[in-house]
Amino acid sequence: MSNEILSYTISNAISGLVLGVYQGTSKDDALDTLARDAGYADFFDACESGEDGDDLIVTEIESA
Repeated sequence: MSNEILSYTISNAISGLVLGVYQGTSKDDALDTLARDAGYADFFDACESGEDGDDLIVTEIESA
């Protein structure tokens, strides 16, 4: 795993809604940041609380 901070767009596959751009060292790290922004400890906590992460698309933003 790289320690390089990357940017990811996270969107809903069903509605197409872009939830935002989140930074992290991996897609999982970006999902954890999204979950923390929503008030959860991490993405696992959000899923355990009933949130469904299966509909999320995480796409790395290529750096120039």
